[in-house]
Amino acid sequence: LGALAAMLVPAFTVSVPVDEPLRRTIEGQMNARLKGYTARIGRLDFHPLGFGVDFYDVVLVQNAHPDPAVLRIHRLSASVQWRALVHRRVVADFLIDTPEIYVDRSHLVSEAKDPTPISEHGWQEALQAMYPLKINQFRIRKGSLTYVDSGQARPLTLTAIEAVARNIRNVKSDPDDFPSPLTVTAAVFDTGKLVLDGSADFLRAPYAGVKGKAELAGIPLDYAKEVAARYGVA
Repeated sequence: LGALAAMLVPAFTVSVPVDEPLRRTIEGQMNARLKGYTARIGRLDFHPLGFGVDFYDVVLVQNAHPDPAVLRIHRLSASVQWRALVHRRVVADFLIDTPEIYVDRSHLVSEAKDPTPISEHGWQEALQAMYPLKINQFRIRKGSLTYVDSGQARPLTLTAIEAVARNIRNVKSDPDDFPSPLTVTAAVFDTGKLVLDGSADFLRAPYAGVKGKAELAGIPLDYAKEVAARYGVA
């Protein structure tokens, strides 16, 4: 017990003054990589014993339309994926807890006018700047997505989003190879459901690729009638 206390007390006292300087540094590194968007980190807790970091109240805004924010994350935890050490791989496990994504037509119009392609906005680089190890496992828990378009009877809403992606930091893959297992589930308009079971290549350029089976069920389509009509779809 004495030896354990000797380890814990210095670790706790060291972590407190490090948190704020580390938060400012990581926030600056993220924004240096982002183009057209700005990230803010409300609070950071560094855990030296497990080499983990918890980020709280992470906000991402589109500079052209900063209100409302495009993304809000209650907590993002990054840590060493200890199971991978058995295979002599030092990689990271990311958990995004209660993310809220909001997109409306003004965001999409600004994105379409932006001369920077969406694939060059620095998303992956900004996420990687939050933790020094390469991301190998990525999890989303209790996520939600809202899309608002003019003419909609009501917004498109996905809730209870749960997602797990593994083996992300693979070597460059062949064109037909999707090495990262991926599962996604979500509720659509509360009554419907979305299930995706497949695999992905997150390092594919210029966009990540996904291959698998998607199931949609119990989803009312009336919300999209006015929007679809603009494109000749009934």
